[in-house]
Formats: sequence, structure tokens, C-alpha cells
Amino acid sequence: MAVTLINVFKVPEEHEDTFLRNWNETTGVYARTEGFIDTRMHRNTGVGSPTFTFINVATWASNEAFIQAHKDYVPGEESIPGIEFDPAIYEEIIAIKNLLSGRSEVRIPMHSAHPYRFQTAHRSNLKSPTVPISNRPPF
Repeated sequence: MAVTLINVFKVPEEHEDTFLRNWNETTGVYARTEGFIDTRMHRNTGVGSPTFTFINVATWASNEAFIQAHKDYVPGEESIPGIEFDPAIYEEIIAIKNLLSGRSEVRIPMHSAHPYRFQTAHRSNLKSPTVPISNRPPF
């Protein structure tokens, strides 16, 4: 089962270019590694919490693939002065896609012995309406 790496970074402004250069090098190595699926780097836009400068979200085939890749290659960005990072691996338990189109679905955990088995609820079968984006608090 694929897993998601979420790695948050605090990067001093004077080291952002160096950080991103190193991250691109790391990604180039991992992109050729067994078990790596994809990755995306996100930069804080300044709306909301300023705690983290960057957030990396990557998909790996398994926990073991991620662990082995990081044994084989230590990311260079981890040694840049002043950078703080906090990676963790997560498994998907709920997935929601656009509910406005007729093709969308919501995957929710079933109430069963295994909480991570999913059932699919199509838009037409949803009993409770979703909160429109305009009515949601900003954070």
C-alpha cells in the first residue's frame, strides 16, 4: 500500500535558494529509486500560519521503500545551517474529491473490524451536505 511522506521545513530566507537546489538534487536521486512514486514541494504563500516555509508531500510504495531510500542517500538539504525539518509517513484514511461534479466520490472508513477499509459514497448518495467553501472558516 502506498504511503505519503509529509516533510515540513523551516528555512531561513538567506538559505532558500541553497535549500531548493539541494532538494532538486535529492529529488533527482529519489526519482530513480525503487519505490518512489512522486513528490511535490509547496512554498508558504503567507496566508495563514507562517510556521513552515516549505512542505514536501511525496508518495512512496511503502514504508520500507522510503526507509531504504534514505539509508542509501541522505538528502543534502538536511545539512544546511539553520534549516529545521520534521518528516513523517502517513497512510490515507479518508479521501474526498470534488463534490460539485457528477463524477465525484467520497471515500470514508467503513464501520467494521478494520477501520481502514473504505466504502465509496457517490454525491447522489450523501445524506449530509458538505459545507460550501464560502461558509468555512479560513483555517
